[in-house]
Amino acid sequence: MDDDDYDLAPQAPPTIPQGRTATRAPGATAAAASRAAGTSVSSGGGCHAVGDVIVASDGAVFPPRCIRCNAPGDGKPIRKRFAWNEDESGMSAARLIPVIGIIIATVWVSKRLATRQYVNITYSLCAKHRALRNMSYVVMVVFGLAAAGVFVHGMSLMNGPWMLAGLGLFIVAIVAGAKGLTTLKRGGMRRNSAELIGAGKAFRDSLPRPGMSRTR
Repeated sequence: MDDDDYDLAPQAPPTIPQGRTATRAPGATAAAASRAAGTSVSSGGGCHAVGDVIVASDGAVFPPRCIRCNAPGDGKPIRKRFAWNEDESGMSAARLIPVIGIIIATVWVSKRLATRQYVNITYSLCAKHRALRNMSYVVMVVFGLAAAGVFVHGMSLMNGPWMLAGLGLFIVAIVAGAKGLTTLKRGGMRRNSAELIGAGKAFRDSLPRPGMSRTR
């Protein structure tokens, strides 16, 4: 046989070692995905609970659950800004001095604007509480416009009962706006963060707490 001849007889291919395939119980993959989704949904950024308040830093994004009842959030998240000054003292009596008082008032306003602190947060509401919030807005606008019309009509007639009715409608509008539209209120302030009140207990309990580990 020449050196250029080759043995072309078929040979069995080498055995490729097969790795052991892990056996998972039915639904394990779905459960793992659900846990992963639950973790991402339950996590929030820049906020934690301390007692009955939520401490939120600027730019905090709350978990996508209703801050009232902890149900899944519905619709577009709501953005809200809280503003305050560490020094809440008013202007001194020197503002009453002619000419000089104007300068003092200008300096005081400029200082407050320069030292103003802001905390912007993003939170969610469920379908029920979002509908209640929207209804409160409609009631506030309708009763506010009605109050203005009734009061002006009473003024034109110099009629006391009509004017009182206008004031009553105006109070209803203010109460509806204060109760329905204000979901979170600033209860206190810290350096670069705000203490917020108004969230439901279930939502507060779902947030991390300093010094405590949570497994969800």
